[in-house]
Amino acid sequence: MDTAERYRRFAAHEAEGSSPIYEEWSHAIAEDVEVLELLDGLPAPRRQPNLLYAAMRFEGCPAGPWPGARSWLMDNHAAVTATMRTKTNQMNEAGRSSRGAECHRRVRDFAHASRVLASLETGPEGSNAGVGQSGLPPGANPILPPITGVTDDGDRRLGADRALGA
Repeated sequence: MDTAERYRRFAAHEAEGSSPIYEEWSHAIAEDVEVLELLDGLPAPRRQPNLLYAAMRFEGCPAGPWPGARSWLMDNHAAVTATMRTKTNQMNEAGRSSRGAECHRRVRDFAHASRVLASLETGPEGSNAGVGQSGLPPGANPILPPITGVTDDGDRRLGADRALGA
């Protein structure tokens, strides 16, 4: 799969419905020859949308509409690509390790025995930690039912859906 197609797929299957900013950025990048050339200068495993967006935010790019983010990226592409070459992103998928699987089993068992459970996921702003790669709809969890809460403004959405004002 070429880089443009990778970003189109990310927009359609990962960001759509959960991160309007990353969805916009992904659609725009898929059509931006100059940005695609920068990305194609990286090894294929380092061209991931999540890694690009995490590197941009890590280096100080403000979250906002693509024209401003693109301008920032073009001014700071050396720092961003250096970060992409040296850092990795982690997808928090259940069962990626035996320790992770054991933790999820214990949380699941606790959820069945208790009426109150909180789930906290940490990561870069705007990430949805791989939801969608499993074929599940955004917000679905293969182990626990989605946990929602009412925010101060009365909004009932999962934390990942609220990232970056999504």
